[in-house]
Amino acid sequence: MKYINIIVIILLFSSKSEAQRIFFCEDFSNSGDPVGAKLVWELESGGTELNILLENGEKYLPSPIIYLFFDKFENSNYYPYDSKAIKIDSPRKWIAVEYIFEEPGKYLVYFQDSKQNNIAQGYITINESARISVPKSFGSSLYYENSRVNFCELVIAGKPMNIFQSVSLGANGKQVYVYIKNDKPLNTSKILVNVWRKKNHTFEYDEYVESKKYKIESTWSDTFFKYYFTQEGEYKFSIYNEDEVLIASGFITVRK
Repeated sequence: MKYINIIVIILLFSSKSEAQRIFFCEDFSNSGDPVGAKLVWELESGGTELNILLENGEKYLPSPIIYLFFDKFENSNYYPYDSKAIKIDSPRKWIAVEYIFEEPGKYLVYFQDSKQNNIAQGYITINESARISVPKSFGSSLYYENSRVNFCELVIAGKPMNIFQSVSLGANGKQVYVYIKNDKPLNTSKILVNVWRKKNHTFEYDEYVESKKYKIESTWSDTFFKYYFTQEGEYKFSIYNEDEVLIASGFITVRK
């Protein structure tokens, strides 16, 4: 009986030492131990800056690169919110990544290797502080009343080339450029993009596809990003500023 107890203790200790875990903490020690870790935080003015600490147990992290993903909980589900690529330049069993949470909400945070295998995941909640007010407006602002979205083949020297409203998917998908233009500075440090699709040829764009976020300079009056289609359909791109004010929407049909 004593031998059984000893084996159980050894197995439990081994399992714990090899566990892959994520901590959301204020700081960390030189040996990779979290300091001030918790799962619920308050949104600070200017954002809540945390260290996301990944412990990989007794195994070395896969090299040369791993990926950190953030999914945000909205409408009863978690949707893609942000991502980072992290270079692993030396053998190590833990890593800490600085990140600033700028919006309140519930987040699923997870690491993956280059083959999209999950390494570890964790959940964090950022509560909105009663001391600050986060502006949100979902209607179109008069500031952006002359803005527009174009889909094109290329953007050269700030000009969209070969603008189209429909495109053929092709055998391996289709890459397009999404170009946003305003008649004055966009006045935002980032743009938020929501992509929707008509499901089963309905009248509404009722199928959520994904969300993306891009950093820009607030003085820019135009910007663009690349988007890759893998499925036919009718799509709607809604572009918001950092306060979730609608800048403009664009529509494109993707054929076979």
